[in-house]
Amino acid sequence: MQIDRISGIFVESTISRSLQRVNASLSIPGGRSQFFGKGVDVQAFTLKCYFNSATAKTNYLQLQEIYENPDWKPTYVQFDGSEAENDGWYVIDSLRADREQWEGATYYPFDLTLRKTATQQSHRQATFWDQWTSAAESYSFWSGLSTNKLIGLPYNVTNVATTVNSTRTGSDGSNQVLVNPTRQTVLYTSSSTIADWYKSDCRVYDSVVAADTTEANWVQVFSELHNFTGDTIIQNGLLRYKFTTTGTFFVWDSVSAQTGWVSVGTWLTALTGDLNATIKHFGLLKVTPEFVKWEELRQNSVDPIKLTYTLRRGCYHCRVVWNTYSKGFDTSTYFQLAQTTAYTVFGNPAVTGAAGAGNLVTATAANYEIGWSTARNIIAGFVLTQQPSGQPIDPGASGNYIPLSITAGLSQTGTIAVLAFPSQTTGIDITGVRASALAISQEALYHVDSRGILIEKTTYS
Repeated sequence: MQIDRISGIFVESTISRSLQRVNASLSIPGGRSQFFGKGVDVQAFTLKCYFNSATAKTNYLQLQEIYENPDWKPTYVQFDGSEAENDGWYVIDSLRADREQWEGATYYPFDLTLRKTATQQSHRQATFWDQWTSAAESYSFWSGLSTNKLIGLPYNVTNVATTVNSTRTGSDGSNQVLVNPTRQTVLYTSSSTIADWYKSDCRVYDSVVAADTTEANWVQVFSELHNFTGDTIIQNGLLRYKFTTTGTFFVWDSVSAQTGWVSVGTWLTALTGDLNATIKHFGLLKVTPEFVKWEELRQNSVDPIKLTYTLRRGCYHCRVVWNTYSKGFDTSTYFQLAQTTAYTVFGNPAVTGAAGAGNLVTATAANYEIGWSTARNIIAGFVLTQQPSGQPIDPGASGNYIPLSITAGLSQTGTIAVLAFPSQTTGIDITGVRASALAISQEALYHVDSRGILIEKTTYS
């Protein structure tokens, strides 16, 4: 049996099923009471299950995380063999494991109660974006720049009931992307291959062992309550953020011959008068297939800054909200993406320059500052919501970091976005790079709240 993304579940030979009719009675004075049915309660399945493999304990803990995460839904269950007619979406009503029955490290029995809510015959999957919890970012330093609502769809869906603007290729599949959809509920036909449902979504991993780069050893995380033993990796297939003692952003290079994850730089923060602020606390806030939200508290001595991140499906940008406390930052002590390889070209909407060529003029018509390397045709930088003092500030002849050219005082808050994407051509196509950066910056100016839902097949929205 498989529950959501967790496979390798064995079910005992007997499955207890419970169907309960909802009844009512009507008393008739002087006569016989009338007894009638009002409906049928949700079908319940009580299962005795077990994992029996080298990853048994890990698999059980993953199932437990899905159960305890209220934001993780719906949950699709696939039964084996003769029970396949029971496949469908379920609510996990209870999960119980008796530790005394665990045998070594490979055999983990547990009891499970499921309540059936829908099947592929009765319902279809859809994506809903909420106009009430979605909102434009606060910005004002340029004129005439529109915001774009971006919706990333699951992998390999067809018959999308609105215009698909583009497809973005990631590490394990692709996302069709909608820009400013006219319908809040986006209908489509899900892939007939159920494994496709779980590709190209937002994920969190635990490397288990610190500094282990062998991704086959990583364990997927399904709850913000997970206890990490290794590094934390957060990704949507297009962008990746890896937290060890520092945080590093990566972008999936789908263009170069050597496709793969490419570092766009370690994400560094320095407060005024301080050295680089170190990460004192890291915590997950929300884990769903549509988005992951987390926060960091960075600090030098007694001066903290809090950063809150949101990474969404189909996005080439990661939203970052910063809060200063007893110290701010300036253009000498700023955020930066730092790496060992050089960014050879820097630019903004107004001008292009080489490393060591001095500061670029401030652009007032758009809101991004970027650098790119000709080695892998990777572009990275920032989307701004407040006017910079120069775009970007010259990092020096080495060109091995991209600085953020804004300032902040004490007890202030603001929003930026880290952007990164592969170049669409070999070499540097300045016009194409600027067009792509502008499109991503417009997407970053609208914070879209979307989620997967189930909808009756006969419903049209």
